[in-house]
This record gives sequence, structure tokens and C-alpha cells, in this order.
Amino acid sequence: MPAVIGTSIAYRFRIMHALTEFRRLAHLLIVKDLPDRDVNWIAWQLRAIYREIPGLTLTVEDVQETFDLDRDTCEIVLRALTDVGFLKADGSALRLAA
Repeated sequence: MPAVIGTSIAYRFRIMHALTEFRRLAHLLIVKDLPDRDVNWIAWQLRAIYREIPGLTLTVEDVQETFDLDRDTCEIVLRALTDVGFLKADGSALRLAA
């Protein structure tokens, strides 16, 4: 039984670390005042971050908050990445498609 608890703690730590790394990389890449920041640019940034951090799973809220997007724009970007097979729904979050 302790191995299961240890695995769960290790898994949660990896997820927390991945989310922290996602936010760090996103803040390095994003210039929120950039006037020509469009859906394609945001999708490109998300692709780069997902490739950089294996196992990353993000919710719509994570992406919306980090990229400072309205919900509609965020859903358009994530839907586009899902439709082309780059992302896959995993419950309420999205992860890199295998």
C-alpha cells in the first residue's frame, strides 16, 4: 500500500512541477502588449510549450490565465489544436496527443 501512496505523491509533484515550468516558459515567450498577437501565434506558443514539457496537462483556465485570453479565444485555440490531432482531451484537461 505505501508504494501506491508514494506513486500518487510523485505523480502530483511531477504535475505541479510541469505546471510551474509551463507558466515560467509561457511568461518568457509571451509579450502581452504585442499588438499582432493572434490565434496562430498563441497556438504556435502552446505547441512549443507542450513539446518542451513532456507529460504536461493543462485546463482551459490554465491557458486562459497564462496567456491573458478571453474564454472564447482560448477555446478556439485549444479546439484547433485538438482538431488537428496535436492535443487530446484527458478529462477536463488537454495533453499532447500520442
